[in-house]
Amino acid sequence: MRYTLLLTLFFSLAFSDITKLNSFEAEFIQTITDEKGKELSYSGKLKAKKPQFAFWSYETPIEKRVYIEKGRITIVEPEIEQVIVRNIRSDFDFFSLIQNAKKISQNRYTAEFEGSKVNIEIHNSLISTLHYKDKFDNDVTIHFQKQKENSRLASELFEADYPREYDLITE
Repeated sequence: MRYTLLLTLFFSLAFSDITKLNSFEAEFIQTITDEKGKELSYSGKLKAKKPQFAFWSYETPIEKRVYIEKGRITIVEPEIEQVIVRNIRSDFDFFSLIQNAKKISQNRYTAEFEGSKVNIEIHNSLISTLHYKDKFDNDVTIHFQKQKENSRLASELFEADYPREYDLITE
């Protein structure tokens, strides 16, 4: 019985493929380092689902909820009772980025987005780290923990939820 479990684990790891993701959820720590070496870290939870839905729930150092759907981002900031809704480039897609990533070694992939290189690291067949430079030339590293892939996520998770008395800014 023990050998059957080990073989099952081995084959699931050996044939796992990050390019086959339909959904992804995890806890994260996002660290942003500027050119002077100053670091700022955020932590929270991410849920994402094809085709282009994501929900970033930032918990520390401040609470913030970011809802992304094709062509629109909604940022809810409870501490200042504000909601920002803006249109974004609709061609950015986390899943397309992952699907088009090129394997460069056993546990490393690289992808391109708008001329920037995104490095992707895998651990135990799960996405563990994303690293890239943002448009301000900051180093951004996102470490994922407690990852789950291809689970069913309700569409309601990606609908912006906020009190209607919050200030609404549309850009």
